[in-house]
Amino acid sequence: MTNFIIFGGVTFWLLVALTTVFIITGLELKEKFWFSAVLCGVLFAGLFRYISAIELTTLCTFGLTYIVIGILWSFIQWHFYLKECLVRAKQKLRLYDSESDPAQHKAVISAWVFYWPWSLVWRGSRQLFLTILDLFSGVYERMSSKIKLEFEGLQKTDTSLK
Repeated sequence: MTNFIIFGGVTFWLLVALTTVFIITGLELKEKFWFSAVLCGVLFAGLFRYISAIELTTLCTFGLTYIVIGILWSFIQWHFYLKECLVRAKQKLRLYDSESDPAQHKAVISAWVFYWPWSLVWRGSRQLFLTILDLFSGVYERMSSKIKLEFEGLQKTDTSLK
């Protein structure tokens, strides 16, 4: 089993990469269908026979540990989600009850529990990209301002652009 995972070949790693892309996309878009469809597709594409070769106690221990970590991760994600709701509420000066009601977000919370490795990777990656964007937003704004000034200069000289 370990040899297959480590040296599973190009097809295996392409399947893992494709699965990762679909699951992260589903997490970001909060689409419930993609999670189940992709995971089932991967299992049925060849991994099931390798998983069935693992001892039942090992499989149960792994499964239980996986779920416990997922539940803990879902609490962390819920905290971040509520903070994002608070930021939006400050901008709108109103917090909607449905935004902070866990019952309205069962599918997303379940996805955080079951797909926590991908959710964890995506949260870190997304935060990194947003931080980089924030750091360089001044550069982008200066570039836009420069082009806008040039365009306004063109408008003054050529009345057909107005």
